[in-house]
Amino acid sequence: MNQVAEISIDGLEAWADVLAAAKDETLERMLPPAHEATFLMEREVTENTPVGAGGAAGLRGSYHSRVITRGVSAIEGRTASALAYATPVELGTKPHFPPIQPLEDWVTAKLGISGDEARSVAFAVAKKIAREGTKGAFMFKRAFEENQDQARAIFERHLAAFIDELGGRA
Repeated sequence: MNQVAEISIDGLEAWADVLAAAKDETLERMLPPAHEATFLMEREVTENTPVGAGGAAGLRGSYHSRVITRGVSAIEGRTASALAYATPVELGTKPHFPPIQPLEDWVTAKLGISGDEARSVAFAVAKKIAREGTKGAFMFKRAFEENQDQARAIFERHLAAFIDELGGRA
């Protein structure tokens, strides 16, 4: 899954020349808020993720975040999962017949049913998915929509402090 969400900060035009002159330092000073905002998003994605058969060892526990720089002018925070089923959980699926074993594991973990009864229930769930598909949980989308203002505020707070320092140096 490769969805991109961007946060822009308005009102920097007046400081563009100053920030450009201090570009290496600007990038360095924006790394801590980038980490803070990225880990905020990771926490929120995790909280929005449905609890599956693996609990914290499943999709909920699979997220990892990192902050990378793109040249001297951009910082990118990424939260992702290496699990193949993260995208179908996020976006939902079209009707398809899923593999039975993972569903059987889910039935056992979530419903406390085992053996032949679990297999029977797993087949019933698979048939429903084959007819209707699955609904998306939109854990990434919701995390961003509900927290983008907070993430922007993190950057604005750090940037305001840095601009104050730069103004004092000028």
